[in-house]
Amino acid sequence: MSLPHQAQGVLGAAVVGPRVALRAYEGNQIFETFRSTHPGPFTDGPGDALHHNALTMWIAAHHGADDAFNFMLVHETFGEYGMDHPSSQMDLHNNLDGAERGVRYRHMTGDPQMRDMLVGAITQAAQNSLDAGSLVVLHPETGRLTRSRGWRNVSDEIWNDPPRLRRTDRA
Repeated sequence: MSLPHQAQGVLGAAVVGPRVALRAYEGNQIFETFRSTHPGPFTDGPGDALHHNALTMWIAAHHGADDAFNFMLVHETFGEYGMDHPSSQMDLHNNLDGAERGVRYRHMTGDPQMRDMLVGAITQAAQNSLDAGSLVVLHPETGRLTRSRGWRNVSDEIWNDPPRLRRTDRA
């Protein structure tokens, strides 16, 4: 069953709480710029991978890895394609990476004056993950999951390990 984005946000708030949902909305506004400022296809490409990763890092920095991943999980569960679709698997992997990395920035969330530094740190961390091949995209020709190696360099290495939260790096 597919739900519109607004309904997914309401359901996400019911799962993890309204403060997490509001932080997700705020982060989405910040990192939405990846749609227009990065080359290549946004849907299922590097921009989409970067957006999911940075947004989940943002939520995790403020609320911990579990709440961040669970909020984003609602989006994938009730999204357009369902959990088994490669697009959803791509997003789950990139969300998991963001949830695990985001808790490292928790110390930057208490001071409103550090907000711009936090946005910059998360943006750079997401870009580094993308460039290093830690994120996955859908290969433009085969539609299969593949590690991303930056914007123009999609690797032919196929990624087939299902996303899961590790017990380390949780807050």
